[in-house]
Amino acid sequence: EGRLYRTGDWVRYLDGGVLEYVGRADEQVKVRGYRIELGEIEHCAMQMSGIKDCVALVRTNRGGDHRIVAYVVSQHDKDGQTETIKRHLSSKLPDYMVPSSILMVDHIPLTTNGKVDKDALPMPDYSVDESSFRAPQTETEKVLANLWAEQFSLALDKISATANFFDMGGHSLMVMRLLAGIRKQLTCTLTIVDVFNHPTIEELASCIDSRDSSLSDGFADAVEVGGDCIVKLNESNSKHNVFSFHAGAGTAFINRDIATGLSDVANIYGLQPPQIYLGRRFDTMNDMAAFYVELIRKVQPKGPYHLFGFSMGGAFAYEVANQLVAKGEEVGYLGLLDTPYLSWQQDNSDKPWYFPLRRAFRGYLDVELDFDWDSLAPMTEAEGFEVLKSVCMQQDITVEGVQPEEFIRYFQFYCDMYWMYGRYQSTTTELDISVFVARGKIPSTARANECLDWDKATTGNVTVTPAEGGHTSMLLPPNIDGLTKNIRQQLIKELGHE
Repeated sequence: EGRLYRTGDWVRYLDGGVLEYVGRADEQVKVRGYRIELGEIEHCAMQMSGIKDCVALVRTNRGGDHRIVAYVVSQHDKDGQTETIKRHLSSKLPDYMVPSSILMVDHIPLTTNGKVDKDALPMPDYSVDESSFRAPQTETEKVLANLWAEQFSLALDKISATANFFDMGGHSLMVMRLLAGIRKQLTCTLTIVDVFNHPTIEELASCIDSRDSSLSDGFADAVEVGGDCIVKLNESNSKHNVFSFHAGAGTAFINRDIATGLSDVANIYGLQPPQIYLGRRFDTMNDMAAFYVELIRKVQPKGPYHLFGFSMGGAFAYEVANQLVAKGEEVGYLGLLDTPYLSWQQDNSDKPWYFPLRRAFRGYLDVELDFDWDSLAPMTEAEGFEVLKSVCMQQDITVEGVQPEEFIRYFQFYCDMYWMYGRYQSTTTELDISVFVARGKIPSTARANECLDWDKATTGNVTVTPAEGGHTSMLLPPNIDGLTKNIRQQLIKELGHE
């Protein structure tokens, strides 16, 4: 009998059956909800000319956020190398894998056992270079500096008006908190695109001070009602709008790369769960979808409406489409990204109330608590949330980008999604549906037919488009390029009829 050994090495198959070594499985980490293979970052950096060695690590800043840091040894002059390396990595890797800091070092220190001596590598300094430091001057700059100091847990005198938000380690969830602070303190509604396009305090302050009517009144009205439950994911001068929906992890940013690729086609808006961003809960998916319909009609009062969603987001797109049709509106494009029809129907009656949380910690958050989950059984949900929050804080469990006081909102979201999804009662429709099916599905777990059973949901046409990758990797480079191209072609065809 033969034996199969689990070596812990990560490899990829190349043409001709060649195996390319990528890294070690024990070097896989999870940052802001994404599983990341640090060896992939190192491999990508080593492809650059003149790079002799690279080590990627996860470091924790004073605010408790995890940041990817790359330590690079180069045979070239160090001056200007960090920006060149960062541009290279940004062109090859998804945003969440690009290191927030790149440090040039003379060599990678090793322990006596020949392993990387992580303790001997310097910690990144997230404050700015003194040579480029400029203190905030205008009132708007000073307000923004205070917000940045809170975000990065830095003293106010360490915040320069010229520092780049993302170079300091800012990420999408921090952007949401920044926008909320700006709305509250400066009574100004910005979009995430504004922050990405104006990442320094001086640039963002100038954007705020010169703000005119360029922000549509409809979007401002929607934000007034829904806060961060609706965000704009790209910058476009198009007259067309497309609305996208969050998946099970609860953030619209999962659709941002697609939105960027559609900037010349339409404005892409993202819907986000009110449990997290408003502390508002719903009994059914139908009720939650009705809230999304309200926000969508604030932005665009009349149809035709164009919608898409990934995974669970596809179910929301489908329900929102049905509700819009019931109101006499026209729905043009309905794109469902690897969402099987009726996948939500399941009998959860035998599950304890905390089952979704245990599932979320092990799945989305990749965290194993040293905790007896069944001890929550006699408690009410509210009591259990408080206990779980205390356990997380005692065991120094961090959820990327989430403050401890926000934990309970995430607990509410994970519970609501699980129970609502399980008892969702959908209706059939006459709409045309475009279904994208991940090629990389494991046959033994693929229970639906080739169109994921959506032919059972509509009397309209069902278009099936294969997507490279698996359920999650279809949204990652290089697979997402082909996916975005296909969505773009379908939207252009649909919008051409308007």
